[in-house]
This record gives sequence, structure tokens and C-alpha cells, in this order.
Amino acid sequence: MSLRSLALCLALAAALSGCKIVPLVEAPRMRAGDTPELTRSAIIRALIGFEYMVDEESPGRIRARYEQNSWTMVVDITYGQDVAIQYADSVGLGHKVEHDVSYIHRGYNERVQELAKEIQRQIMIASLETRPMPTASPAPPPPPTTR
Repeated sequence: MSLRSLALCLALAAALSGCKIVPLVEAPRMRAGDTPELTRSAIIRALIGFEYMVDEESPGRIRARYEQNSWTMVVDITYGQDVAIQYADSVGLGHKVEHDVSYIHRGYNERVQELAKEIQRQIMIASLETRPMPTASPAPPPPPTTR
């Protein structure tokens, strides 16, 4: 192999590894809150905290978009008894399907995992906020004083 061919192969390998295209991984389903309203509120708070924009909303479904520089990702979040985040669309993330496997820039998977964790956290917070506070038992009477 000539030195020129070797250099070309190395450059091609470096370019391909720089793309960072990996199989698309859907976030695992998570438990919803006690009510659809609580779950929706938790999802919206997570989306706002991570600077997503809500594009569409219908009962049990939110379509959200995240944009940064020259790329965009769009997810559908469905909720009922559980919450699921699914790929809807993207621009500039190299999404492709080959042999029934979806591939995308690894940053998509990372962002979706972060969003799933934040939704779970917000559901937990919202659930705690809606639970009644335990009532404190009355303080015991002071000990008798002796004189």
C-alpha cells in the first residue's frame, strides 16, 4: 500500500468516526404521575427547563422541538399510564434508516436520555407537591413542676 493510499484511508476513518452516527435509542418508558394533568405539567416544566418549544399538543401527546445552531430535533411525548419519548423528526443530525435500523447523531440519544430523567424528576416533584402534608402530633405536655 502506498503512503498516499494509507493517508487517504486514515483520513477517511477519521472523518467517519467524527460523524458520531449511532443507532437511535428510544428512552425507556417511565411511570406517569397520579393524574394526566400532573403528568402534563411535569413534562412541560421539563421541556421549558431544557429550552424545548412545544409545537403541538393534544390530550396525552406533546410534540416538542429543540434547536441549536444548525440542527433541530423533534420528539413526540405520549402520556397516560406511562410516559414515552419517541423520535419524530430532525434536521442536521444525520438520521437514516438502514436494514430497519434507525441511525442518528449520538447527541440525539444523549439529549433524549437527559430529557427523560428530567421528566421523571419533575413527575416526582409534582407528586410530592400534591400529597397532603402529614399532620404533626400534638406536643407532649411539659413535665410537672415540683415545688
